[in-house]
Amino acid sequence: MVCPGPTNVDLAPASHWRDADSYAFVGALPPAGCAWEFLRRNLDYQKSWRALCSETNPSSEANSDAAVWGLVRFESPERDARSANVFWHRSISREVLPVIATKCEPADQQPKVSLDRLQCRVTVHTDRAGELHILFAEDGRFLQLDVQGLQAIETARLTTEIVLSPRLLSARVQSVRRFADLVAHRCLRTCLYLENVAPPVG
Repeated sequence: MVCPGPTNVDLAPASHWRDADSYAFVGALPPAGCAWEFLRRNLDYQKSWRALCSETNPSSEANSDAAVWGLVRFESPERDARSANVFWHRSISREVLPVIATKCEPADQQPKVSLDRLQCRVTVHTDRAGELHILFAEDGRFLQLDVQGLQAIETARLTTEIVLSPRLLSARVQSVRRFADLVAHRCLRTCLYLENVAPPVG
């Protein structure tokens, strides 16, 4: 993990965050992007980020403190939702899609995922437990996979659990739809995020 030195962290003053023109994009963000905009403004989160960046050699163990903020790892509060790579913890976000990657049989005809051919940003993170997290991001839209099993999802069969809880079912179905659409169209299409867009602020 690379952090800027503490003297290089130059967060926008709180007064600038209330500027309607500079932050008009927030009204078009889905909930996950909007949640990040709130978190990165949190003074205690900024303090935690600065503390991490002040370490000479920040280790992966430092990210364990990120769980306090509902994150798998820290992200710079300098980055707004359009450029940030925010890994939410699946205990916090119902939109995180847990998948199990198993060996693909020769007879399988399922579509393959080619990460290098996608038009959105792809960020891969492996936590201390060895669990793989893959984040697809584009203009404040996110799709996050938590992968157990094989590490190479491009050549694996991916499955997810059936969710019986009504509270979780719609979010799980939506995440599966978004992933299938990503494989087909190679981008995070806006049409699959519009129903969850946050109402305009103010």
